[in-house]
Amino acid sequence: LAAARGLFIQFYLNIDRFTQWFPLATMAAGSKHGFDIDYFDPGYRDFIRHFARRLAMAFYRLDNVSTIVIWEEKIGLDLESRGDRMIVHALFGSEPGRDSFARFLRQRHGRVRRMNKAWGTDYAGFAEAADKILGDFQQGVSRDDPRQHELLEFGLVMLADFARDFVEAYREVDPT
Repeated sequence: LAAARGLFIQFYLNIDRFTQWFPLATMAAGSKHGFDIDYFDPGYRDFIRHFARRLAMAFYRLDNVSTIVIWEEKIGLDLESRGDRMIVHALFGSEPGRDSFARFLRQRHGRVRRMNKAWGTDYAGFAEAADKILGDFQQGVSRDDPRQHELLEFGLVMLADFARDFVEAYREVDPT
């Protein structure tokens, strides 16, 4: 119908709507987050890659699909400001999510000693830092806590990684 009228299509994919099939995101305290999926769940990542390939098969012959938008409002984390406190409802509190955050911290700082000096902390290792940071932010930390910038940046890195998975799977079917 759109092609017959010379129109282009933008397809919005709300990827957080598959909650009936996948585990909900795990908060740092172990509780479930309500409606968000754990984006680090390997089964979910496989599902999304398969979904991207199927989408490419459906759109392959359509010349007027201009854009596919992977729409997700809170992929990675949900930040809330309450007065002088910053509260992050971490959506990567699962074991694969915490492991990924620990790897991010290791890449960023190289050594635990360097990270502790920058933050004024005394974590024994990156895994401990990942666990405790999620718990601290779930309880709320002061607005000037230097860890918040890296936590937020990790959310962006994770979003880019997730989108890259989708695009690479789509390109397996339609390289254009």
